[in-house]
Amino acid sequence: MLLALVVGLSSNASSEPMPGGAEIILTAQGQIYTIPVDQIASVVARTGEFTGTPVVELELSAEGAVLLAQVTTAHLNQQLDLAVCGDVLMSPTVREPITGGSLLISGGFSMEEATTLAGRIAGQVPCG
Repeated sequence: MLLALVVGLSSNASSEPMPGGAEIILTAQGQIYTIPVDQIASVVARTGEFTGTPVVELELSAEGAVLLAQVTTAHLNQQLDLAVCGDVLMSPTVREPITGGSLLISGGFSMEEATTLAGRIAGQVPCG
């Protein structure tokens, strides 16, 4: 499954995180970082405007954006695993700091899978 990380997207996302949503775990060089659900401003499954394939778009709060910027700055040119509900969704190599607080998760999944993933992050679908 090919997954890509795209940054700096403007968000038209309308879903709000619900209490009990899944935290996002970032792991690089054995260091683990957590973006808790209260730092996720919005999450939505949609069709990518350029690819026409399902994507999950995340917009982080200011606090979450700072953490993501710190992690990606500290781990330039290193692999960064992004996991939700214990599943590693992607393992991109960080080529530049992600400072905009937006992530786009895309890959070989269906709209149903993208919707389930967005629901897990938002706390609308339980992990497992």
